Amino acid sequence: MTRLAAGYRFGAKNAAKDNANTAKHIVDSSNYCNFAAIYRRTPEGMKLTEPGVDDAQHAILQRIAWETVSNYRYSGVEKK
Repeated sequence: MTRLAAGYRFGAKNAAKDNANTAKHIVDSSNYCNFAAIYRRTPEGMKLTEPGVDDAQHAILQRIAWETVSNYRYSGVEKK
């Protein structure tokens, strides 16, 4: 079961503030997926500086991006 399907959230406490923070996570997640698909390697360990997204959250997003891209059979990316 993926972390998102299991209901993992990034510590949301305030709905309005959560929506703004969610947008940052979506952008970073998209960047990590693009990196994995283009360069065919894991984005784990990359450093993006995004206010409101801490290192632990970046690590989770990187792991999710790699799992998504490497498990999508049409991406041409294989786990190593």
